[in-house]
Amino acid sequence: MKQTLFNFFSRFFNGLFSKTGIVTRIDENTESEIIDFLYANQLPPGKLISGSKSAYSRLFPNDLVLFNANIFIEERGKIWHGDINLTKQKNILEQIKENFGVDVYVLREMDGRFGLENNPKFKRDATWNTKTGLNKKYLEYFDNETLTLKEKYRKK
Repeated sequence: MKQTLFNFFSRFFNGLFSKTGIVTRIDENTESEIIDFLYANQLPPGKLISGSKSAYSRLFPNDLVLFNANIFIEERGKIWHGDINLTKQKNILEQIKENFGVDVYVLREMDGRFGLENNPKFKRDATWNTKTGLNKKYLEYFDNETLTLKEKYRKK
């Protein structure tokens, strides 16, 4: 019941503050199933990894962590927001592609909020996606397979 109400209000407020709509090929039931899948894998909308971003970053200095990230899917636009450790949780997003047949795009906070909930360039702006992996601007620093910081950039 809590999840259903939360999903309703999330969709309501996302729609309320969006400037334009995205043509959908996925129905609301499938979107709701994806959100339920995220819940079941400890990724509820609004997920907070830690009370302290700096402390978490010190605990996992080699991980690709996005605080206040946004998850988009091509057919629906933005479906999720919160903190995500891509190094540890990318497999969950890959399972969404496998289970539901949709590509998943993870964007930084500023690329998917504050009027950009229906960002038409979300594919270009994605930090990571299930189609091609890391955005090319991150490949210098992170390994595309493991999503860990490359050795030459690690603090000794």
